[in-house]
Amino acid sequence: MAKPHKRQQTRKLRYDGWQISSIAEELNISRSSVNKDSQPSRKQALRVLREAQNTGRERAKNANDLHLKGCMLFWAEEASLRKRVLILQTQTPT
Repeated sequence: MAKPHKRQQTRKLRYDGWQISSIAEELNISRSSVNKDSQPSRKQALRVLREAQNTGRERAKNANDLHLKGCMLFWAEEASLRKRVLILQTQTPT
């Protein structure tokens, strides 16, 4: 793994759209180090996931029909990929 200052440079260049091999050559580090260092930390990834989940929950609470239909399609696709049947009972807000 690269040193902290190179880790920051790696993330910045990767964010700017540089290819892994170009970053490795520019900073004189291995491609595997670039790949590892350009990944978000577990803590950052979990924060982004939680924010997305909370946004989805808020949209579902607001009964946005398009969002609900998208969720149903997503759940149906997920179930078909796992080759199982899901029976869902939903109630619309009154």
